[in-house]
Amino acid sequence: MRNPPQPLPTERRPTCPRCRQPTSGCWCQELTPKSTRSRFVLLQHPREARNPMGTARMAHLGLAGSTLLVGVDFDSNRDFAELLEREKERSVVLYPSPGARDVRELADRDPPPTVWVIDGTWSQAQKIWKRNPALHALPAYRIEPRMPSQYGFRSEPEPHCVSTIEAVAELLEALGENGPDDYEPFLAPFRTLVGRQLGHANANPRRRGKPRPPRPFTLPPALAEHPERAVVFFVEGNGWPASWETRPPTEAIQAMAVRLATGERVGEFIRPRHGLSPTVLGNLGLEESALAGWIEPEAMAQRWREFRKDGDVWCGWGQFSASLLKHAGVDPEGVGVVDLRVLAKRLMRTRVGKVEQAYAFLELPAPEARWPGRGGRRMAMLEAVAREMIERATSSALPDEVAGTSTARR
Repeated sequence: MRNPPQPLPTERRPTCPRCRQPTSGCWCQELTPKSTRSRFVLLQHPREARNPMGTARMAHLGLAGSTLLVGVDFDSNRDFAELLEREKERSVVLYPSPGARDVRELADRDPPPTVWVIDGTWSQAQKIWKRNPALHALPAYRIEPRMPSQYGFRSEPEPHCVSTIEAVAELLEALGENGPDDYEPFLAPFRTLVGRQLGHANANPRRRGKPRPPRPFTLPPALAEHPERAVVFFVEGNGWPASWETRPPTEAIQAMAVRLATGERVGEFIRPRHGLSPTVLGNLGLEESALAGWIEPEAMAQRWREFRKDGDVWCGWGQFSASLLKHAGVDPEGVGVVDLRVLAKRLMRTRVGKVEQAYAFLELPAPEARWPGRGGRRMAMLEAVAREMIERATSSALPDEVAGTSTARR
């Protein structure tokens, strides 16, 4: 019997054991470890740990006495528990959670004994935050960077998003750790990495491919042929804390829609079948009194079926609102749901997350919210964004609203 073929040996590029970069791209020579009054603990998502262009390890090596932990759920991590328990009362976490304060406020107080920094893409960092509720007990702080990220070869989803080492540098300045002679040495490895990568890209332009002329902004056929049939809708969910092991399904709690050509509106607060989440009022910016007139899901579905017309082109932001409507018994399919977030991405030629990003890009005036809370504000923005995109694509504006046709219910 013949032996099975053996795989050919593969040669790996020599790697620096310290920075874990190929020796040709090692930036260790630029490191100047910095002693700080606060101890830094960096929590890194495993996927980001495999990213050779990540900067959390760079920040870790540049901060004397810091700790780098890799994972998502740290509940069973002994080092995590011990570090969190130590000086827990005065420690802080760098994460832009709702209610997070500006790091500049730290300048007027003694430096915290421990600073926790979450590293990863936005979705990865959000997952670490949700999976570790113990961090929620710490005061959260956010940065307002003085300038856009200098990453150069990586795009950021928002202007205020920067690399981890840039965020730490901003925090060090707020804590009074970065003087005029400290800022540049701390960022020197980062600038070396960026310069080297941009140099490779410029030296090998063929890797980028031929530049394509931008495509003209167009609407899907259903909306382009009948813009007067556009119905914009937005739905807020009754979301439950991610830390709960068993969570009821997310249900619609606030649903709103407007027919752009006529201004007809329908809006409801819906009583969730599985009860009210303990965090939903705070998340949605609502007072409990706003729910006084909420109706049962069956009554809401009936009202929306009466509102709907044959040929409607339903336009939502992403797929979340449409899925909540279907779960509530309203199928918004019509001739197909148009994803306005996809259209905004084509128009802006960049990644788009929340409707606020498209609203700011289009430089639209302040919205007039017809319904309360965060959902009301986002619905007003979404309506304005939809009108603007239709106007740009068709060169014909829809009427802002036809008086006397509103069917809004609050």
